[in-house]
Amino acid sequence: MAQNYIVGIYVFLSLLTVGLCINCFQCNSAEDPACANLTVNDTTSRYYKPCDGNYDGKTPFCRKYVTSVIRLEDSTRIDRSCGWILDNHEKMDTCKKGDGDFLKKTVCICSKEGCNTSARSGSYLFLTIFNSIFVVVLYNIIC
Repeated sequence: MAQNYIVGIYVFLSLLTVGLCINCFQCNSAEDPACANLTVNDTTSRYYKPCDGNYDGKTPFCRKYVTSVIRLEDSTRIDRSCGWILDNHEKMDTCKKGDGDFLKKTVCICSKEGCNTSARSGSYLFLTIFNSIFVVVLYNIIC
């Protein structure tokens, strides 16, 4: 009987981890040049914000667009934002490059905290490991 409660607690904690609001960098280098050079240590940046919009029940993710006009100096623009709908050609946790006659574009889509910069965060991994250890300790105490 106690095992059922422990499994229930583990499932609840796991869902709680998944249900946390994701934080993404949200800015555009055309409006603010500082947006172009964000790193993992910039989590105190004013651009690092929760994706707290209305996403029609879909899980938000982070997105980064890098667009350059070919043959034009200083033409690279970086747009970092939250997304919730994937285009048919987009896949989670990947980057896709595309070239046209005048533009080069890279689109990166990711599902981790602040991942729309060059670095990754380990917060979800930490919570998952913590939840697992908590359940094992609880199991040993109860059973």
